[in-house]
This record gives sequence, structure tokens and C-alpha cells, in this order.
Amino acid sequence: MKDDLDDQGKAMLEKAKALALQYYDCKLFEPEANKQVQMRAGWQLWRIYTALGNSEEAEKYKKDAEEIEKERRLPGDIKWGE
Repeated sequence: MKDDLDDQGKAMLEKAKALALQYYDCKLFEPEANKQVQMRAGWQLWRIYTALGNSEEAEKYKKDAEEIEKERRLPGDIKWGE
């Protein structure tokens, strides 16, 4: 996807990355809420780094992304490839 992005698209992803990184380090709430915020920010970071073609950085947030995907899936949903 990295090759499909123009300069404006890359700039927008960089801004989104900066915001998501701030939320990833969030310590404003109760520990459980902080964990939820961190997990969702990690999911966004995984998506952003993947879109930018930075698989090494994306790998750091893959666990958060998998947890969010698990939460979003309804019981009985089919996950293709399983």
C-alpha cells in the first residue's frame, strides 16, 4: 500500500501516527481503561505502520491488533484462513 500513497496521504498517516503514539502512552485513566486505550492505539499503529510499509514497526503492535480483531468478531463469525 505504501507505493499507492501520495505525499498528502503519507503526511496524513504520519500525523495519525503521532496522535496514536500519544494515546499509546496514555496514563490518564484507571489502569484497566489505560489498557483499553493502549490496545486500541496499538491497533491503529499497526494499521498505520502496515500502510506505510514499515513491517518491522508494525510487528510491535501486532498483538494489540489481534486482540482488537478478536473483540470485534462476533461469536460464530468465520475468520477466513482458519
